[in-house]
Amino acid sequence: MIIPTSQQNIDVHSGLSIGNQAQNQREIGELGIFSKRDLGVPRFHSCPVALIAVAAVFWPYETALGEYVTEGFAEPYRTVQVASPEPGIVAEVHVREGSRVAKGDLLVELDTGTLEIALAIAKTRRDATGRQRAAHAELTLRAQRRAKLEELLAKGNASLEEVDRAIADEEIAAATLASVEEDRQANALEVDRIAEQIDRLRVRAPLDGRVTRVLREPSEHLSLSQPGVVTLVQLNPLRVVMFAPIVRIEAIQEKEKVTVRFTDLSRDVDGTVEYISPVSDAQSGTVEVHIVVPNGDESIRGGSRCSVRWAGDRAKNADDTGS
Repeated sequence: MIIPTSQQNIDVHSGLSIGNQAQNQREIGELGIFSKRDLGVPRFHSCPVALIAVAAVFWPYETALGEYVTEGFAEPYRTVQVASPEPGIVAEVHVREGSRVAKGDLLVELDTGTLEIALAIAKTRRDATGRQRAAHAELTLRAQRRAKLEELLAKGNASLEEVDRAIADEEIAAATLASVEEDRQANALEVDRIAEQIDRLRVRAPLDGRVTRVLREPSEHLSLSQPGVVTLVQLNPLRVVMFAPIVRIEAIQEKEKVTVRFTDLSRDVDGTVEYISPVSDAQSGTVEVHIVVPNGDESIRGGSRCSVRWAGDRAKNADDTGS
């Protein structure tokens, strides 16, 4: 479609020029569609074509059977630009555009060479037992010496000062052993810290989905200001975005079950109304509505055109409520 850049008088609901109003009305009658004035909205306004292009495409209409139809499009339920929490050099990219990934799958690895060396050193310190064995032996020796001096003191062959000194030496040896064990615990925590830091350089998928863009290649640098590595979309479920007229919105309820017709696929899919915007668009007189539809086999693409037919009795009830 070629959209003119100049301003002209048009029908903001059908996108047809006012100059062809009579012909437009005949075509609407042949299609079994009522005038948009029946939906409680003035028919013609003067505004730039570019400003109303989207509204013209997705404007809801009413059929001769008393149903009204809202049209819209499907989009990914979530679109995420996955980012690395740490800066660094990209070492390996494990996905390509179009790849299916599950939550937790490895997407990109940054260089971890320096951290791997630090991890090996920390593990050696954690697993070292020499100082601990030496401290334990020293404590055993001091305890034995203190016990012998106490026996000698009882027989009058040792002084009280010697016993007190032996007790102090034993306490010092016990403190030394405790310090060595605390150091080993700190070394174990250091191993965990470095391992966690290495894991942060391995970027994983936050959800099940498809890769639509790979933003970095091996050897490229990631900075804190530009940490993105992959764009990921969740296609199951899909979110359908539609725009319903304000005068009909009371007939739509959140969690309501609806049937969504995907035009390009000639396929009906059951969905659930997830969200009704609390804010209406004053220019178009519509309210944004989101419908969630399952897409387990991912056969429905994001961006697919679709529509929902709402029963005429519901529309009538909405009119009665409004009046």
